[in-house]
Amino acid sequence: MRAITTCIVLIFLSISATSYGQALKWGFEDWEWVDGIESPTGWNVNDFSTGIDTVIGRFYKDSIHVVEGKYSLMAIKDEVITSAFFDCRSTANLYQDLEASLPSGQSVYFSVKTESLTEWDESYVDITVGFSKDDVYLGRVEWLSYDVIEEFTQIELPILFENVDAISIWINAASQNGALDGCNAQSIVWLDDIKIEQSTAVDVVDLSLEEIIASPNPTDGIISLSSQKLNGNKFVIKDIVGREIQRGTVKHKQIILSHNGLNVIYVERNESEPVILKIVKVE
Repeated sequence: MRAITTCIVLIFLSISATSYGQALKWGFEDWEWVDGIESPTGWNVNDFSTGIDTVIGRFYKDSIHVVEGKYSLMAIKDEVITSAFFDCRSTANLYQDLEASLPSGQSVYFSVKTESLTEWDESYVDITVGFSKDDVYLGRVEWLSYDVIEEFTQIELPILFENVDAISIWINAASQNGALDGCNAQSIVWLDDIKIEQSTAVDVVDLSLEEIIASPNPTDGIISLSSQKLNGNKFVIKDIVGREIQRGTVKHKQIILSHNGLNVIYVERNESEPVILKIVKVE
């Protein structure tokens, strides 16, 4: 049975504060040698030379698979792992204070590409972004995928908290613990262009003359639509990389969501463009 273990630890690093007036962006352009490991400047990464009887994955800089700039962050397993119960992943983390609180309506964006190294045709990458205000932890948003992403794809994680003044970013990639069979989903992962910008995850993007409102957003699973006219109409829901994750029919002006995170909902309408809703489901 697959066991997913995500280690969430706040690492306080000495990083120059960034005001919101500047771009909140981490492009992995600057690297430095720390304790014999080349790491992206300002990030804490794992040291795989600990002498234990397994090999932990490493982060490297890659100048070939790049979205913009000169480098991307590459995570790769150095060899096939057979030992169980050891941490298989490459890990990196960053903590950064902001000089001013983030305005509302922001999202975390990053570009990701993966390649499977196993016969399972799976990859593993987990991005978690935590938010704090006045030294109080507010919560996190997370993106986890086992799907191979063959071309760089931009992912959006809406920030669901107000007045954020500190950010933590955790990256777990390349492989994932398997309790009985060593490391699962061994892969190569490339990450680039992590940034915080205005969100596109608005309540409604309406392509017709009639305004349709969906609420609440975020939701814990059920959204209500403002129009009776959509009852009985079919809908399709896709995730943030365009894969279909759910389909059904609108009943009682409601749609029940099964997928956590950002849901892009397409509701059919006769002789008109579909209604497109972007709704965030939280646990």
